[in-house]
Amino acid sequence: MLEPIYRTALGASTFDALSPMVQAVHRVGPALTVWEGEVDVERGRSWLAKLGCAVAGLPPEGGGQAITVRFRREGRWERWERVIGAKVFRSFQRVDGDAIVERVGTTDLRMRAYVEEGRLRLKVIGQRTFGVPLPRWLWLTIATAEHEEAREDGARYRFDVRANLPGGALLVHYRGWLRASRAMEDET
Repeated sequence: MLEPIYRTALGASTFDALSPMVQAVHRVGPALTVWEGEVDVERGRSWLAKLGCAVAGLPPEGGGQAITVRFRREGRWERWERVIGAKVFRSFQRVDGDAIVERVGTTDLRMRAYVEEGRLRLKVIGQRTFGVPLPRWLWLTIATAEHEEAREDGARYRFDVRANLPGGALLVHYRGWLRASRAMEDET
């Protein structure tokens, strides 16, 4: 069985020190795993942000939207499928050395995973579009935070992802929570 990509990128001891909920989200295997929750999405207002959101298939803007995330390991890649309303936003992630590569549409983001103040975070350390390496000044800037939130009705996985265009203008900002729903062998 393949090691979870985030465990490989972070190292076993760092990954194993994450909260159980964050570990569970990132223990993607060959069986389909489904998580459900709620998300708030804000999209950038510039023409470039609108174009970027459309090309990447990013989710629609709105607060308190239902979200379903389906995870499955497919060889070296993990497929992440986020369903928000009628919109499906897919990305694929794999480990490359100690970095995570996430493919969104025609763009590959090379990111360093690290833990800060108990939260799992990612930092862009390289970007390719249509397979062409981009200079740093053209990279997206991404700020992420993932952690477990303790609640009386049970723990939740919390996420906060903000992507800015080169120059700092907002592309998309989505944040919310998830809880494990089910794992299935054959559903796609």
